[in-house]
Amino acid sequence: MSYQNYFSLITAFLLLWAGACKDGAARRGATHEDDTFRKDLRAEKGDTLDLVFENGKAHISIFKEERQKKYLRFTTATPGTLTAEITAGDSGANLRFGQILMPDGTADGPFGKTIEYHLPHAGTYLLWIGENQMAGDPWEGVFEVNAVSGK
Repeated sequence: MSYQNYFSLITAFLLLWAGACKDGAARRGATHEDDTFRKDLRAEKGDTLDLVFENGKAHISIFKEERQKKYLRFTTATPGTLTAEITAGDSGANLRFGQILMPDGTADGPFGKTIEYHLPHAGTYLLWIGENQMAGDPWEGVFEVNAVSGK
């Protein structure tokens, strides 16, 4: 095999390989404009996100795909209270606080779009947010969580 044929074969292979490894968003039909829009909202995209309290208050914007669950992790140094609310631009957004997972491994829930909860232990908690599978359709979009922590 000549070097020209060998070079052509490698080039063709690399082009096929590069085309097969395209971004998953492109395969799902998302456009560059969709990605830019989502980034401009500065919405968090991971499954487990840190809810950071400053002076007892926290705020976070989150992007959620259909049927995706989000977990907000926060830590308390002492027992106290948590009040939080989910808001979305779409008033019909099928979202709720599904459960609160406590440092001792127990859980409580489900809740609605608001939660007022006594935090019985110091430690790290997880707030599970997702769709109510018993009512409503799957939902995708950006939502916000505002929370207050106190004693």
